[in-house]
Amino acid sequence: MGCGASTNAAATRVLDADSEVLSTTPVCFVPPNPAFSLTERAQQANIQEICEAAARKQGVSVVPFNGKCLSVTTLWTIRDTGDREGECSKTWVGAECQSSAVQAKSLKLTLAEPANGRPLAETMATIRSTHAQFSRESFQALCSAAFHDFPQPLSNAQFQVPVD
Repeated sequence: MGCGASTNAAATRVLDADSEVLSTTPVCFVPPNPAFSLTERAQQANIQEICEAAARKQGVSVVPFNGKCLSVTTLWTIRDTGDREGECSKTWVGAECQSSAVQAKSLKLTLAEPANGRPLAETMATIRSTHAQFSRESFQALCSAAFHDFPQPLSNAQFQVPVD
């Protein structure tokens, strides 16, 4: 996808009864687990930077992890939808077609109180993709979707998110 491209996304956000702090408290992403290998930590840090930038573009205040912010944790999943996307082109003997499996890529993003870790908001964002793995673009799209209209509740909201 090129500059200015976008993709369809869907998101649901559920808020705790004490969620008023969501609009006044900055968020911070939990650093990569120190038990991870150097490569895994570098990959996690890169994903975190992408997600932090997407959150800021959605107007969310993001600060370094410091105990005075709402901690953000993420869970990334991919599942096969059973759908296929394809295209055909004419050839001199008929047509040639190619198709790819469609994956549902999802991000479960949880914001929790810094003092006790109690969840205050959970957002599940999903995009469809014909690429089997996560990419920079899919991380950005999912993080943008997860912070869409933050901190308002969402119920299977569908919208476009940027993909740079």
